[in-house]
Amino acid sequence: MYLRCFTYEHPKGWMKALPLAEFWYNTAYHLSLGMTPFKALYGRDPPALTRQPYSIEDPAKVREQLANRDTLLAKLKVILTRAQQVMKRQADKKRVEVSFQIGDE
Repeated sequence: MYLRCFTYEHPKGWMKALPLAEFWYNTAYHLSLGMTPFKALYGRDPPALTRQPYSIEDPAKVREQLANRDTLLAKLKVILTRAQQVMKRQADKKRVEVSFQIGDE
């Protein structure tokens, strides 16, 4: 699912997206671990991917890569939110409201 989110609009670009997908997976909270795989391995929280301000002194290639990363991160937020909503709707289809009373077995 991670790689699909990165390559949704450009499926042939999966090789370029692989490092970002790996970073995303390793820095996402895992319920079974109770922490991120990164923290389990290194004992500290992973670095955050935050927007970096562009500087006119930065080489054009660096500015282009930062702009591309910002665009990709914005798209990922939208795609991930959409995927989570779909998964929630699917899970909710099988949920049944149950109420218990004192003394029920």
